[in-house]
Amino acid sequence: MSNVFKPIRTYTFLTLWIDFCGRAKALSRSGAPQTVSRRNLSMKITLVYIAGKYRAPTHWEVEENIQTARKWGAEVIKKLGKKGYYPVIPHANTAHFGGLMPDKYFLKGTLEQLKTCQYIFPMPNWEQSYGSRQEMKYAKKHGIKILKI
Repeated sequence: MSNVFKPIRTYTFLTLWIDFCGRAKALSRSGAPQTVSRRNLSMKITLVYIAGKYRAPTHWEVEENIQTARKWGAEVIKKLGKKGYYPVIPHANTAHFGGLMPDKYFLKGTLEQLKTCQYIFPMPNWEQSYGSRQEMKYAKKHGIKILKI
C-alpha cells in the first residue's frame, strides 16, 4: 500500500480511500478498484432515532429488544438508505451496559442522541417503555418528525 493513500472507512466488502488529490477510491476484498460516486459520498444524511423497549426482566429479553431495534434500523436503511436516512439505535450503542450507571444516566444520554435526529421511528412496542414515552414526548415538543415505515 502506497503512503499516498489514506484509508477513510472500511466496510465489510469494500475499503474506501482518499488519494493524494482528494479523490475517493475504493478497493474490494480482492483488491480490484471500484468506482465510487462522489455524489453518494457527499449525500446529506438524515438521522432517524429508533425508539422502543430496551429494559426487560431477563438478559434474554433485553437481547431480543436490542435485536428488534437493530432489525428496525436495518429496515430504515433498506427502505430509505438511498435517500440518506441513517438509523441511530441507542439499544445497540450501550447494549448490556445496565448496572454500570443508574438508568437515569442512560435515559439522559439517549435524549442527547435524539436531539441530533431529524426523525424518530417508534417501534411497535414503544408504548411499553417509560424511556420511549419520554423520547416521544421530547420529539413532539421539539418538532422532531415521526417516521412511519
